[in-house]
Amino acid sequence: MSGTTDRPAPGGARVNGVELRELHSIEELEEVFRLFDDIWHPDPGSAPITVELMRALSHAGNYVAGAYEDGRLIGASVGFLAAPAGRVLHSHVTGA
Repeated sequence: MSGTTDRPAPGGARVNGVELRELHSIEELEEVFRLFDDIWHPDPGSAPITVELMRALSHAGNYVAGAYEDGRLIGASVGFLAAPAGRVLHSHVTGA
């Protein structure tokens, strides 16, 4: 099964040519917002999540991640820690 897994990237992993990494910067989160907008075309004011909320979740140690292929965002996932004691991850939204 040669070529199915590449070396891990700093702060993430590379599998089958797709780089997975956690996102933190406003620019990255704006890119996720645009991706979700392209996927679902929500009505104004009804996006599945805002850039500001993703930033707050990321800053507080929750999960905001992107999947990149050839440097282009092709998927993203946002989740937050839930009870008991932050040992459970609630997947809020994922799109690809």
